[in-house]
Amino acid sequence: MVDIDLWKMVCTTIRATSLPYPEIQSWKEIAKFVGDYVDYEELENPIQIPPRLYSPNTVFLRHSGHSFEIATALASLLLGFNYNAYVVSGYATEDVAKRIMMRVDSPFPEFIEQEEVAEEIKVEGKYALKPVRDLRSKFLLWLEQREIDKIKEKERKLEEERKRKIEEMEKPPHDDLYGWRVHGWVLVLRGREIETPMFIEPSTGYSHPIDSPLYVWIESIWNNTNYWVNMQENSEGIGSIDYDFTNTENWEHLLIGEPISFRQLDLPADMDEIEKETAMILTEKHLDVPPPWSSMIDIPHKVFRRRFPRGKKETMYKRTIVEEFSDHAQVNGMVTKIYRFNDLDCSPSELRTIEELYEHRDDSMVKIIRDCNSDWVTEYFRDGREDCCKLHSYHTKSNILESERSIEYYHHIRHDCLSKLEIGENYITEHFIGREDKFYYRHTVFAKKGQPPPGMLESRRRLVTITDFIKLRFKEIARPKLIVSLFDRDFNDELMMGMREQEKKQQEIKVKQLSEEVDYLYPYLARIGFPSKLSKILAEKVRNQCLSDFKQLLLRRINQVQKDYEKTKSEIEEKQKRFAAIQDTFSLTEEEDFYSALNDLFFYARCLEIRLQRYKELSPYRYEALASYLDLHPALAILRT
Repeated sequence: MVDIDLWKMVCTTIRATSLPYPEIQSWKEIAKFVGDYVDYEELENPIQIPPRLYSPNTVFLRHSGHSFEIATALASLLLGFNYNAYVVSGYATEDVAKRIMMRVDSPFPEFIEQEEVAEEIKVEGKYALKPVRDLRSKFLLWLEQREIDKIKEKERKLEEERKRKIEEMEKPPHDDLYGWRVHGWVLVLRGREIETPMFIEPSTGYSHPIDSPLYVWIESIWNNTNYWVNMQENSEGIGSIDYDFTNTENWEHLLIGEPISFRQLDLPADMDEIEKETAMILTEKHLDVPPPWSSMIDIPHKVFRRRFPRGKKETMYKRTIVEEFSDHAQVNGMVTKIYRFNDLDCSPSELRTIEELYEHRDDSMVKIIRDCNSDWVTEYFRDGREDCCKLHSYHTKSNILESERSIEYYHHIRHDCLSKLEIGENYITEHFIGREDKFYYRHTVFAKKGQPPPGMLESRRRLVTITDFIKLRFKEIARPKLIVSLFDRDFNDELMMGMREQEKKQQEIKVKQLSEEVDYLYPYLARIGFPSKLSKILAEKVRNQCLSDFKQLLLRRINQVQKDYEKTKSEIEEKQKRFAAIQDTFSLTEEEDFYSALNDLFFYARCLEIRLQRYKELSPYRYEALASYLDLHPALAILRT
């Protein structure tokens, strides 16, 4: 293969690299990352080996490559993580060579909500009644069962015929180049976490068994240690290939020497250490693959987290179109959007449902499912919301308070054990689970006019709660907020902006401190008009006045802090006395508020005490420091003579 107009051995293009990111540690994560990160390019000539092979690092920089380039990049990462990976050169079907996914099932299966079924507890009593004797005719029962079986058999045959027609429609069209389309993929043999050999398609990141009909035959295999040419006959298909590379009848080696992992040196037990060392040296007398010429794969963390080349990737699967977005690429936090259709061509008129998956939402929403036939919307939330909402279903065309809707809650978190609310135009139905008072159901019908009876006030309060919830959902949908970790430097723009502003302010303060030096005599010299020279008497007067003012300032500070400290202590004592007198009349909430306010006062008093102590300790040193500064001041130089 050639790269930048230089011929090189393909084995030297592989550069084993392990990326330092915990998100990709297993082969599934590595393959999925490569399939998402790199765009697939078809070969210019589908029946010839490509004349170019970019290095793995270049492939990741370009975000694109043909099958051999992506396979080389994937094998480099797998080898870096100690997987027994090889690049395969062979032939594949048209769907694989052109990356046609419309006959592949979506990796996002349709969500089927499972209803919680309460288990019935059967109590076997000592005096339980015996079941009634069955007096029905066994012959009549046999006839009924036979009719039922006939109907089921007929339905089974119809279902099989329907599936056969669907399979016939979904079968790929005839390919004139079948068995000739050149393709490159990855083979992973037994090793780390791998018990069964498998193929990995680099363009998608999906694994396939080694007898998969998607691949036709193998011509050669290589890694960073050697190159093997397949000498086996294509009589029983690709599943019959033996991958024992030490068998020279099946695999022809480019280099005579075997990799270290393949070598088995049988030495006699009576051979001494010198003879063993000599024998080991003789086994090394062969050519080795030169070291890789390509540079190590380097992907910055922010680019790695972007995942998709343009922040978005769209794939058309069987009856499904999937749009995947990079992390934090969408303002509303959407990471996946799934369109499900009734037909194989994914016609817009056959659109059935739309699923939207979310991450990092402040409102804890993780999924929305829109039914295009009934215009029914279902929102799913993870636990963590203040209202403990789990599911919210409503109609898009009448999303108002009086419209029909359903709200489910995490009942084990709520204090009232509310599990489900069903709201209609004039009714509310409440379901409860696990209440101590055994209350589990309430259905309320509202009249148009009049005051509610006393027993219905609780349902009226529930109506207010529902109104507040709907208003909150409108706000959360209109202005979605995303949660960004404080330690996430890639997407925490506010934090990075604040840190830059803080650094800028600190730098300005340092520059100002260096450029300007505070002159403590400036206001005193300004009072006497900045004379060019001071007399000894006037200089003595200025010095004493400056020291006297500074001493008064220190005393005022100490006295003020002492006064605030004593005032706070008096307030604490007064509160404690008042609480002791009326403690029995306080409710639990008032008592918590009192202790919270008292703790704040104790904290403030402690701060004042520490500040007062520091002022008393540091005041003499500060006074001496100012006196030393004045003794060295140029305007008072006459005092030093």
